Amino acid sequence: MATFEPVGREFPAAAGQGATTKMFFVYVLRSTSRREFYTGHTANVPKRLKEHELGLTRSTKNRGPWELVHQEVFATRAEAVRRERELKTGKGRHELKEILRQNGTDID
Repeated sequence: MATFEPVGREFPAAAGQGATTKMFFVYVLRSTSRREFYTGHTANVPKRLKEHELGLTRSTKNRGPWELVHQEVFATRAEAVRRERELKTGKGRHELKEILRQNGTDID
């Protein structure tokens, strides 16, 4: 099983000793065929990427193949949804482009 190391924001552990904490992710995919980006959120990045690859997601169907270019981790789904919405605004898209440039992702 592949281990994914989240890139981006971190959060302090909210769970007590011995408890498990469910994490939520905002992820950014890039279509290798159309050079477009897709931003979403999930609790399971590998599973969600596979759904995109198999064409099970209407918004990305027939636009792949897809590669994961960025992800951020959050303690709650609400935080992840908020960040996803932020990245889809004009200011957020600009911020995302800067993040991707710093990570060496070809955005043009």
